[in-house]
Amino acid sequence: MGIFDKFKNETKKIKIDGEEVTIRRLTNKEANEVQEILLSDASSKEIENGEVKVSVGKLREVQLLAVSYALVEPKMSRDDLESLPEGSFDLISKIYEAVQNWDKPKK
Repeated sequence: MGIFDKFKNETKKIKIDGEEVTIRRLTNKEANEVQEILLSDASSKEIENGEVKVSVGKLREVQLLAVSYALVEPKMSRDDLESLPEGSFDLISKIYEAVQNWDKPKK
């Protein structure tokens, strides 16, 4: 693979509400799946203008999927995440943000 070796098995430890979790980058296939769901209801014009409006339900669906792919430790499936109490969604959202902002420097 050569040039792509730096991406293989790349993980990151992050702190979420005082607890450490390990995440990994999404694969191209996983990222495409997430984007397809996110943009499935958007018109070409909305996408072109960068003004895509996403329902809360669709956003939650995308977050659950992306986090289930990205979590290394603790490893949790989408079903595991969906079965957690509603109050856990704030944590899922924070993990999703960390996955989405992988290369952005911390503030």
